[in-house]
Amino acid sequence: MPANAPEERLVEHHRYRCDVPPDKLLEQLREVAHPTAEFQLVSKLSGAGIVVRVLQSPDTPLPFHGQVEQASFALTLATRGQQMTPFQPIVHGRVCAASQGSELTLDLRLPKGVATLEWAGKLFAALLILAAAPGLATGTYAAALLLPFAALSWVFPGLRARYSFAHDCRRTLDTFEQAVPGLHRENIS
Repeated sequence: MPANAPEERLVEHHRYRCDVPPDKLLEQLREVAHPTAEFQLVSKLSGAGIVVRVLQSPDTPLPFHGQVEQASFALTLATRGQQMTPFQPIVHGRVCAASQGSELTLDLRLPKGVATLEWAGKLFAALLILAAAPGLATGTYAAALLLPFAALSWVFPGLRARYSFAHDCRRTLDTFEQAVPGLHRENIS
């Protein structure tokens, strides 16, 4: 995937402080995460009738699943049914000792293999422009009615992807903050 692909632009960075030492914090994370060796994708039919790739979630009462290692972790929400979206991020975190307690740095990003379908919108926009071109060339200005739809098709999927990713990041962070008490968010400039 090229470095400037839409999926690579959808990343959020966050930092937290916690009063407990790193080993205790990692133990807290292990208590709220169902251990899974890897993140697997499954196909799901979206509300719009499009097949999308989403993270497969184990059947668990815990809020997360993934891996918690010595000083790092990779977790995602344990979601089922309608909560499963292609924009659900994986939280890649690092834990290190701070002057008092621990510091966590989190990177939320889409899993590899999940597409935002921006390419489909751009392809449809190009087809609309190609369909309008002969009519515009012959002076049939009714063909110009296709151009606003082409512009919307070009822009809308990317805007929707950013909005949906931000929504799923917020949902993930809210659950993370509830599952791990005592976290204090810091601003990253």
